[in-house]
Amino acid sequence: MKYKILMGITFLITTPAIGAVADSTAIAANVAGLPDVSSLITRMVLSLGVVLLLIWAAVHVLQRISGRSVKPGGTQSHIQVLDRTYLAPKKAVYVLKIGSRSLAVGVTDNHITTLAELDTEETNLAYPTSLPSNGTPSFANLLKDVRTRIAGGQA
Repeated sequence: MKYKILMGITFLITTPAIGAVADSTAIAANVAGLPDVSSLITRMVLSLGVVLLLIWAAVHVLQRISGRSVKPGGTQSHIQVLDRTYLAPKKAVYVLKIGSRSLAVGVTDNHITTLAELDTEETNLAYPTSLPSNGTPSFANLLKDVRTRIAGGQA
C-alpha cells in the first residue's frame, strides 16, 4: 500500500514536468513564427506618425470652429494689455491700450477702477507695439532681437 501511495505521489510530481517539456517545444515552434524586431519598430513609428497627424488635424479643426485665427497676427483685439503689476494677492495695476487711448487701471476682486488716462505718445514709446494682447513679447520679436544682438556682436 505504501508503495502505491509513493508511486502516485511520484507520478503527480513528475507529470507537470513532462507537460512543461511538451510546452517548451510548442513555445519554440511559436517563437519561429513571430515577426522580427525591425518590422515591429517600423509599425510602431508609423502608428505614432498617424496619431500625431490626427492630433495636428484636430487642433486645426478646433481652431477654425472656435473662430481663432490659424495665421499669426490674423485677428487682433482693439484692447491690449501692455503691462501688469501685482500689488497684493488679487490686486493689480494694468496699463491698457484701448484704440488710441492709454489707461492705467486698478483691478481687485470686486472692482475695476480707472486710475489715470496716460499720454498716448509716452505710452507708445514705453511699450512698443511688439507686445500682443497678453502682455508678453511675441516669439518672432524675441527671435529678431536675438538675431540682431548676435549680428551686432552684442551679448
